[in-house]
Amino acid sequence: MKIGVLAVQGAFIEHEHIIEKIGHEVVEIRQRKDLDGIDGIILPGGESTVQGQLLRKLDMLDTIKSLISGGLPTLATCAGLILLADRTIDCAWGSFSMDGREDEYRWAGPYMVSRQVVAVNMESDIYSLADLEGKTIAVQTTTRPEKIFLNRTDEHIPAVWSLIALQKRELIYPFLSKGYADALAAHETAICQYMKDYNIEFRILDEPLETVGLGVAFDKNDDRGIERQLTEVLNQMRNDGTEKKKISRYISDADKYLEVDSYGK
Repeated sequence: MKIGVLAVQGAFIEHEHIIEKIGHEVVEIRQRKDLDGIDGIILPGGESTVQGQLLRKLDMLDTIKSLISGGLPTLATCAGLILLADRTIDCAWGSFSMDGREDEYRWAGPYMVSRQVVAVNMESDIYSLADLEGKTIAVQTTTRPEKIFLNRTDEHIPAVWSLIALQKRELIYPFLSKGYADALAAHETAICQYMKDYNIEFRILDEPLETVGLGVAFDKNDDRGIERQLTEVLNQMRNDGTEKKKISRYISDADKYLEVDSYGK
């Protein structure tokens, strides 16, 4: 079976690894001709706005929608779900940051925090964000860390010497370990998962690049009150330990991801 994985942006490599692990052929979908002959398609998480813009620019969006409407088996996660929606959706629930969007939606949450961090080799003399000044940093292109270093809207973000932006996130790790970059920047859970999968150690700086609250977004004009009810349920799950129990199945040190009352302070 040949499975196409949309690979223009986002967390596509993780899906590829799973498909290959269960013995199927993977095709990275980067242009329209890559859609030929696939038996199914995966639309991964990432930035839905960026993905949509790229698909329109590459003239693939309508073709993909047509294939899906015609019965092509499809798996969509996070941003992929938004791309797949053919009607108004009730809510957006994924790694969806509330920061900077507080007035754009009605929100349930935040129910946990998300941390963008910097990692270095164990023997590195970099211990703080300030130590990154004049250094070379590896990031995945079109991701939040790339934007943070390019825009430098926060005074604690240093001016680096060079920013290496790679399309595949899995490449930023060997760029660091082999010395092509002084540090890498990515989502903390992605770094931890890579270290676990490949039995390699990096040192994550204590000071994060960015910490944001994750929430469930409802349309601003949705007056059903679902976001208030969901917030109550999420708070109850956090207070009685249910949320920590579930998160601990996937990541260690779950407590720091549940510090939603103080993350912005």
